Amino acid sequence: MSHSRFWQAFHLIDHRTEFGYVDKLLHSLPTDLDALRQLKLLYLYQNQIRSLPAEIGCLHLLIKLHIGTNQLTSLPNEIGQLHALEELIVSNNRLRSLPTTIGNLHSLVNFSIDGNRITSLPQSIGQLRSLNMFNVSWNRLNELPIEIGQLQSLCRLFLHNNALRGLPLNLLVKLPTLRSVSHFGNPLDNMPTLISLEWCDAECVYQNHRHARLQFVRERQRLGAVLLVVLSTINATIQFAEPVCLSIFRHLVNDLVDDDELVRCVHRMCVSCARVFSQRELKFINP
Repeated sequence: MSHSRFWQAFHLIDHRTEFGYVDKLLHSLPTDLDALRQLKLLYLYQNQIRSLPAEIGCLHLLIKLHIGTNQLTSLPNEIGQLHALEELIVSNNRLRSLPTTIGNLHSLVNFSIDGNRITSLPQSIGQLRSLNMFNVSWNRLNELPIEIGQLQSLCRLFLHNNALRGLPLNLLVKLPTLRSVSHFGNPLDNMPTLISLEWCDAECVYQNHRHARLQFVRERQRLGAVLLVVLSTINATIQFAEPVCLSIFRHLVNDLVDDDELVRCVHRMCVSCARVFSQRELKFINP
């Protein structure tokens, strides 16, 4: 593929420390990047780049690399040679993993990989000692590595809309600079208590509590439906002087309660309440 337009655009700029080639339908970068060695800022977002050449590692002065909204499926190991890099934006691509060499970016302050297909983070992520903002939202993470607790400079952590079942709260609370964690949109088993963790970012608190409240409202609606069935069962038991058969009761709450033992317990409660309310001796049907 010819990269003539890419080089034409580059040679038109006056200062060779910053270059942007945005929304140009670029499919790949040239492999001979010697002319770009003086670059400090490189913007390549909104193209169709499928891969980065290994020669990207020769851009040792690069401070910012924005390559979001492309079609990258991986990052080359040589990305770890960009020791001066402070900001790396690879949002909205097709990444499934990160190279272990990512941990060599000791100057990295802002790192965004949101909107990819990443299922796990490498242990070397804990070596990013300067990292202040880490956005890994809208991926497929099911757990965080314990090395996340080594990010002593981390201030903002975006984890929302993944597949996380839990958060390593015992590690996160020990990070001295951590101020906000967004975790909504995850099937968490251990819902964090934001107040006790003193995470005070207003937007994250709002979004986290909004998601938690929606879950609460849905649960309340479900319990309200169960209560309606319970009251109807008690009324029917009183009216007909016999308890509603367990099989019928189970059918009534089938879509509301998935715990069979709980169904039996609620059925017993209905029968007991009906007996008290009607002051009749009712025959108890053993489940």
